[in-house]
Amino acid sequence: MSKLKRLFQIGPSAKIFSATIFGAMASWTLSGCQPSPSTDTVPTRSEAAQSRPPLLTAQIDTPTALSTTSVREDNILPAVAPLGVRGDLIIAGSDAMAPLVEAVAERFIDEGFSGDLTVERISFEEGFSVFCKEGKADIVIVSRAIGASERQDCAAINRRPVALAVGSDALAIVVGTDNDFLTVITQAELAQILTAQFWSDVRPEWPERTIRRTLPDPDSSALQLFVNKVFDGDLEPLLKSSNSDFFSEDEDFLAQSLAVDPDAIAFISYTYYETNRDQLRLVSINGNSPTRGDYPFIQTLFLYVDANTLRSSSPVSIFLNFFLTHVNEQMSPLGYFSLPQKQLDETKKAFLSLLDGTTK
Repeated sequence: MSKLKRLFQIGPSAKIFSATIFGAMASWTLSGCQPSPSTDTVPTRSEAAQSRPPLLTAQIDTPTALSTTSVREDNILPAVAPLGVRGDLIIAGSDAMAPLVEAVAERFIDEGFSGDLTVERISFEEGFSVFCKEGKADIVIVSRAIGASERQDCAAINRRPVALAVGSDALAIVVGTDNDFLTVITQAELAQILTAQFWSDVRPEWPERTIRRTLPDPDSSALQLFVNKVFDGDLEPLLKSSNSDFFSEDEDFLAQSLAVDPDAIAFISYTYYETNRDQLRLVSINGNSPTRGDYPFIQTLFLYVDANTLRSSSPVSIFLNFFLTHVNEQMSPLGYFSLPQKQLDETKKAFLSLLDGTTK
């Protein structure tokens, strides 16, 4: 029996909890490569995607451009058979991407993969460390591009990191359902909410009660995105605010604080909000939400793989082939935003070019 191991780590010193899911063995091979159309209700994620600038589809951390001369003419990835794959696979990184990767991994197992497949939920920095310093992870999942120091760490162990953009996620600003006054705010007001003492300091008609902010860890990608957009990259205003609490990227913990406190505010991944919207209420920015309009807090989702490992490891190359074939089928049900088909095809071209050795 093949098995998927989920490893959850909350904070750098916490224990790791492991859950194992057994997948049914199947004898069929993959044949359908075209992603299913979205079935979202209005507003649709496809509409939201059309209003955003194009996402980066792939990059390799050398000046060499990605060549697509050897890509199959039909631009569709070849069918693969997970049943025939031997070996194990370790994927580590951002908790925000884990539900998407786990969904595809479970399908990979159901269709016959017989090795162990581990998805370790840690921070994106720890994910890069496991990938670039320790060389233990085959794939790292993150919501930001690799940094210069991380590229150096990879180079030190002869790894060439390749980024494949597979979609995007939004960060949702949320309050509990007992908060009856916070609905639509401006981005300037958001900056005040994240630093002021009382709600009435932002708008006089709001309650003269203390704002309680429950924020992700200062090193998290979520907080860094907000700081870059709202405070021009300066974290100091948040660190100096007296009524802010910082926690790990455990979104269950963040949501619990909202359920018991009408004066609490937090921001979480839109995927989490979608599955817990009966307990949370979304706050729009300038009348825009993650699914409509010019929403400022969108982050690209990346899979990073070592170019050498991609060419030498069957579990890695076949899983990525499988992932890119089926990822758009999983996006909308989980609350993520799919790449437009044209951009996904470019990612597939880049993947095949690397796999075929066209890109050195």
